[in-house]
Amino acid sequence: MVVLTFLAMQLSDRETCLHFLIPAILAGAGIAALIGIGQYFGFNPFDFRMYGHYIPSTFINRNHAANYFDFIPALAFSGALLYQRKASWLAAGVLGVVVAYILVNKSRGSMVALVISLLSLGILLIQNQAIRSFLVSRTLKRKKELIFALLIPLLIIGIPGSNSSTNRNMQILTLEPDHSISSRLAMYTNSIPAIIDHPITGIGYGGTRVGFQQYNSAILPTDFRTEDKVLREIHNDPLQYFVELGLPGGLLALAIFYFLLRSGWSAFRNPAKYSHNEEHQLLVLGIWLALIATMTHSLVDYPLRLPASAAMFWIFAGLLLGLTYRKPTKQTNCYFRIPRFLAISV
Repeated sequence: MVVLTFLAMQLSDRETCLHFLIPAILAGAGIAALIGIGQYFGFNPFDFRMYGHYIPSTFINRNHAANYFDFIPALAFSGALLYQRKASWLAAGVLGVVVAYILVNKSRGSMVALVISLLSLGILLIQNQAIRSFLVSRTLKRKKELIFALLIPLLIIGIPGSNSSTNRNMQILTLEPDHSISSRLAMYTNSIPAIIDHPITGIGYGGTRVGFQQYNSAILPTDFRTEDKVLREIHNDPLQYFVELGLPGGLLALAIFYFLLRSGWSAFRNPAKYSHNEEHQLLVLGIWLALIATMTHSLVDYPLRLPASAAMFWIFAGLLLGLTYRKPTKQTNCYFRIPRFLAISV
């Protein structure tokens, strides 16, 4: 998927390719977020399955939905700054409803991912004066659209929904550890003996359900696992790669994260080598921050093992590498260069 997306970016004009793809992504995410917000207020006309106060939108549960929506705020923000007139307002509207869904969904992983994305943007603005001046200028030109995007979540979270949970709100505000946090900590701790016992090959890709069962209570007791209820996911993608694929697989996963982070950062540090214009930089910024959000959430969940969010991750990775691929010089034949996407695809 990375290779195909990268090649599509090279065989067509990069910006033109994304002008077709990004609106489609934003439109689909906006509709799904509106469905989830409707469920929050007790409106579920399509009769999607719901569990208690959960609002899964079109997904199985709210956590799966949250992993998907992590990609959208940064991309919608870039779209609001990039597009003109109606398209800018639509991107701002999608930004507002998706952020509103994340807030009423109450997924702590998505909230942390959103905060880390904002911090990454802040660090970039502090380090890069050119990007800072450009973004401030664009933001002032689109201040009405961005205020509109901000008002949407403020309005929605201010209205109590029929599927809201006071207990959940208090847990988030007081940082009170619950079963979800304690179970994750137990899984992370109990992963250590599994890695020590299988440092090279791991327990086998996809083998957590069977191979990890003997480690369920290796260090910390976990009374929530029985013979009838086994663990499928460790709720930490890089750690699960270490468990299932050993040190080589885990280090490869971390290397992929590093290459993606470095690709975006290099594009902003050396814009003459990577970027064609300001529009190009906005596209890189949105995709790069979206990947940062997902990589952050993958440290406490498993978005890279869910079809929708995993597909989005690899498509976005291909888009980022396509956008940040260095412009070839006249003396260099780009067909004989070895781009970074080959290493990541391996």
